[in-house]
Amino acid sequence: YQNIVKIGLSKKEIIRSSKIQMGILFFLPNIFAIIHTFFAIKALSNAMESTFIEPVLIVFSGMVLVQIVYFISINYQYNKHLKRAIQIGV
Repeated sequence: YQNIVKIGLSKKEIIRSSKIQMGILFFLPNIFAIIHTFFAIKALSNAMESTFIEPVLIVFSGMVLVQIVYFISINYQYNKHLKRAIQIGV
């Protein structure tokens, strides 16, 4: 963190960068999982001549909501630690 500060990034820029990086780590796998699941559900719906879209959307909504709450919590804790580390190092 100290080297990043020495390069010239402000605390605000470092926090923003960490938030973007954590967002990618948290949500990109879920996006791929959702896309994959929709293809699988489409194939299953065709094979069984039934639709599973509504239950799948309910589960995805819950999963995304839990993931957002978890992201906010972890991001807050990490940024608090990051600010402390930057302040000690400068």
